Amino acid sequence: MKRRLKVMCLFDLVEPPSGPELEKELQTDDWITEQHVLYTLEELGHDVSIFALYDDPTTLIHRLKDDPPDVVFNLVEQFGGDRTLDKSVAGILDMLEIPYTGAGVMGLGIARDKALAKKVLTYHHVRTPRFFVARRNRRTVVPKNMRFPMFVKPTKEDASEGISLDSFVRRKKRMLERIEFVHANFDCDAIVEEYIEGTEEALVRALDRAADHDVQAQVGPEGPGALGPAVDVRAGDPRTGRARDRQDFQARLPRAAVA
Repeated sequence: MKRRLKVMCLFDLVEPPSGPELEKELQTDDWITEQHVLYTLEELGHDVSIFALYDDPTTLIHRLKDDPPDVVFNLVEQFGGDRTLDKSVAGILDMLEIPYTGAGVMGLGIARDKALAKKVLTYHHVRTPRFFVARRNRRTVVPKNMRFPMFVKPTKEDASEGISLDSFVRRKKRMLERIEFVHANFDCDAIVEEYIEGTEEALVRALDRAADHDVQAQVGPEGPGALGPAVDVRAGDPRTGRARDRQDFQARLPRAAVA
């Protein structure tokens, strides 16, 4: 029989909460990932709570000390509008010796700097498209080994932020225009990569040692912990694929804490 865990789902807020229960937030499409996580953890039989971090990390520290969970499901991506501070939240969990999901401080720090991440991959002989960094307030010099078409994006924004159809460039003039756009609209340098045609895939690691073998083969080696098997929660019920209305989610959501 699987152990029932006390799981804190840790979210971030970019503006003051609508209320102590996050009633509005959890009814929007922007929070669909959070809804799926909460629903799935409850379906797996765990004791789930919510903590939404807004502008005061001390309240999170007090909550973790007063009522420590077995594990934190960490979905924090920013603090105070600064995405580079997501690693600081992981650092708080490390200092309090509370296990959490996702990358650690070092991993989050490297991942936030796309150029640094590519340098690390290259050092370890992991193939990645050729690239260079176009720095702010400096003349852009294109390395001779770079070939068009290229792809221009911010070095330190999250996921696909700062990326559009205009990021794909076939000529130097368009590349320089896009670099200037990144410099003017984002507080970071631009990274320019050779474009590689193909399919982009995201992989995760299964957390349950008893997860289905087919799932493990698709998502990689089993990892520590016992939160349950990896499931696809992109549409409908995470186990059956049947569509659910939002009221079904709302009836199962745990009470939230906001800071």
